[in-house]
Amino acid sequence: MTAFITPWGLYEWVRIPFGLSNAPAAFQRSMEEMLDALRDECCIPYLDDVLCYTKSFEEHVESIRKVLRALQCHGVKLKPEKCEIFRSEVRYVGRLVSAEGVRIDPKDLEAVRSLTTRTPQTVGDVRRLLGLLSYYRAFIQDFSRTAKPLYELLQAKPGRIRDTYSKKKDKGPQVPSRTPVEWTRDHQQILGELIDMLTSPPILAYPDFNLPFTLHTDASERGLGAILYQRQDGRLRVIAYGSRTLTTAERNYRLHSGKLEFLALKWAVCEKFRDYLFYAPHFTVYTDNNPLTYVMSTAKLNAVGHRWVGELSDFRFDVKYRPGKVNIDADTLSRLPLEIEAYTSECTEGLPTGAIQAAWEGSQVSKMKDVAWVAALYMSTGEDESRQPTTWLPTIGQNELIQAQKEDAVISQVRQWKEDGVTLTDEMRGVLTGTNRKLVYEWNKLQLEGGLLYRRTRRENNLSYLASTKAGTGTPP
Repeated sequence: MTAFITPWGLYEWVRIPFGLSNAPAAFQRSMEEMLDALRDECCIPYLDDVLCYTKSFEEHVESIRKVLRALQCHGVKLKPEKCEIFRSEVRYVGRLVSAEGVRIDPKDLEAVRSLTTRTPQTVGDVRRLLGLLSYYRAFIQDFSRTAKPLYELLQAKPGRIRDTYSKKKDKGPQVPSRTPVEWTRDHQQILGELIDMLTSPPILAYPDFNLPFTLHTDASERGLGAILYQRQDGRLRVIAYGSRTLTTAERNYRLHSGKLEFLALKWAVCEKFRDYLFYAPHFTVYTDNNPLTYVMSTAKLNAVGHRWVGELSDFRFDVKYRPGKVNIDADTLSRLPLEIEAYTSECTEGLPTGAIQAAWEGSQVSKMKDVAWVAALYMSTGEDESRQPTTWLPTIGQNELIQAQKEDAVISQVRQWKEDGVTLTDEMRGVLTGTNRKLVYEWNKLQLEGGLLYRRTRRENNLSYLASTKAGTGTPP
């Protein structure tokens, strides 16, 4: 393949020269053949770098001896100046590898910090910038989502003026490197965020294939994200981060419920972390999309869904639903009468009575916006009602609530029907409009007791009041 003819004969290379497209692959294949008996047991070869690892000093001496003998048998020479032996931390493929894990070399961060003073002018400058940052994307959570505005600078826009320096026609969607870009303050802020994340990167743990993995996936219109965890020494450690942007076709998945989340699951398991999860005996996937918990067993899938399920069938895993942020005031008010025991069991941290007392008194300043969750804490801690600071709370009697319901424009009509024992018909539903129609959706749960209209929940002993903020007369306790 490298032969050439001269007047004095035909010559060819006896060693791999620089510049051949298959030279790195041939070099790597040759190194793996030399260390075939030792590879993945006490050493890992990557081109001209060989990483030897052991648990003790005695084993380290013996493993180095085996590696040197294997290289000597194949006539490979080493430079002593480039060899680092008997180290607790070494630089390997641009990373610092130690017993704690893998982290970025601080020397490389100097080049990253210098990017803060530069302003890219062309598409080529942006490509070089993203190429450097993307090399460390495994250390940055949601890298693609954060850097999406920077990637958009590399895409061809409708009506973009062709590069005046390029004499060739544009081939595909790729923009010529000399095309100028409009670098704004928002782009500079995003670059600063990425650099700040790299200046204090996490230490990624080594995977232990004897322990189960935990995978968290998420998707949005900005891209896909995934984090691979593993519980080691009693704590959940990050093995790797993964993220990518959406293609043009995948951006339309937002129109289909749950399809983006399904794509994130398939991409993370079958593509991004396949090398970790394929031989794992079992792992757990957490998602904030509840329908994904039964996607592997349902038959109601389209052709794309069945193809993705076929790819996922090679793996052994469970999908669990992890709800998002649910402990907001409005949600707490709706859930408090129902499952207070289950709600408090999900709490992971207890607060002293003094802290609850201070929060309760401080809620008066914030006009009772946080009263609900403070009241829940008092109920869960079993404090005596006589000790609760209720002196400043307004007292609302039952007669006042009944009068407020009668004067309320929304509740009064439905309350009157309940009082008269009217049977709700389709004609009556058609008369109602707006909020009144929404209220009769709960017709079977509405009950009139003691002249006051209640909405009975699933528990028989729990009742919730009805009030309308539109009329402004009812004040819920």
